[in-house]
Amino acid sequence: MNSAADVSAMTAGGPRWIEPSEVTFSQSPHGNLRLTVADRSYRRVNVVRALPLSDADEYLSVRSGDDEIGVLRALADLDAEQGAMVAAQLEQRYFRPLITRVMKVRDHSGTFHWDVETDRGAVSFASKHPRHSATRLGANRWLITDVDNNRYEVRDAGELDRRSRGILMLLLG
Repeated sequence: MNSAADVSAMTAGGPRWIEPSEVTFSQSPHGNLRLTVADRSYRRVNVVRALPLSDADEYLSVRSGDDEIGVLRALADLDAEQGAMVAAQLEQRYFRPLITRVMKVRDHSGTFHWDVETDRGAVSFASKHPRHSATRLGANRWLITDVDNNRYEVRDAGELDRRSRGILMLLLG
């Protein structure tokens, strides 16, 4: 899916919109997200981004198991407390550290070993060749996937230090 228009075409009848005034999100003692809609309660729901890269906080699919309950237009439509609960679940589901500095990348028999600084601290990870494990998300924005399918984001390569930009340009072109 590439745009908000694609969200409307998800189902033949269009999505079932969740109106924030008609729902209540809460959390179980074990940290599971719950949802009450009118007279129906869901003991465990998951929230999935329909457009995780382009509109991360809009068009959120609320699901119970494999069934979609409905789509929330925007996280900002919820009150602060409920929005924080949903945002926490999204953060856990879409954990994606931001690379702030590339110290070095070594090629060892076709596996690339990265030593980077992220917004969450120093990280070392391995990937396939960067041309196969990195996805361009914009002019200077990249998503790098390691061999364990963890994702790391370079939000704007132009804002990285000179050495980091040089390493990325060499690897990613």
